[in-house]
Amino acid sequence: MTKVKTFTGFLVLLTFGSSLFPADKSLTLDDLDLKPQETQANTQLQADLNKRSTMLQWHQWLGLAALAPMATTYFLGDSAGKNSDNRNLHAALGIGTAVLYTASATLAILAPKPDGIKDTGSTKFHRWLSYIHLPLMIIVPILGALAKQQLDDGSRRTSGIASLHGAASTTLLVTYSLAVTIMVFNF
Repeated sequence: MTKVKTFTGFLVLLTFGSSLFPADKSLTLDDLDLKPQETQANTQLQADLNKRSTMLQWHQWLGLAALAPMATTYFLGDSAGKNSDNRNLHAALGIGTAVLYTASATLAILAPKPDGIKDTGSTKFHRWLSYIHLPLMIIVPILGALAKQQLDDGSRRTSGIASLHGAASTTLLVTYSLAVTIMVFNF
């Protein structure tokens, strides 16, 4: 019975529809119960989102660019302890890495974040990893400078807190590489 009523209603609409709903009557915002202020574009929000998007794109490119000298610096680390030329190259690459990393991190930190935007999924994990690799990016060069000073003064091995330079560097490279990988492959 319900199918018959539906089909009958469809036939009535098909037959008399044009007289019941004239084509010259267009749909308005009032018909949708929307107020004009609810449909206005928010130019400030759009400007903030455009700026955020640009800053985060640069953050991605610089972050990816920082990975190459970071990995190279890491792999030169063993020979840096034995040879002063390699030690200087290792230090120079470390400085280059720090510059790229700092530029990338600054863009991410200063990008405007409108209310209501929350980190989810891979972005949330990426941010959590930054809480590990950001402090390490500050600590590793300090430990490296201490280690370099000890080796330049004639020590055969680093001692004290400077001996943690290698372990901190490994943790830095692993967490940073993971943070980059998560965003590149969007897990």
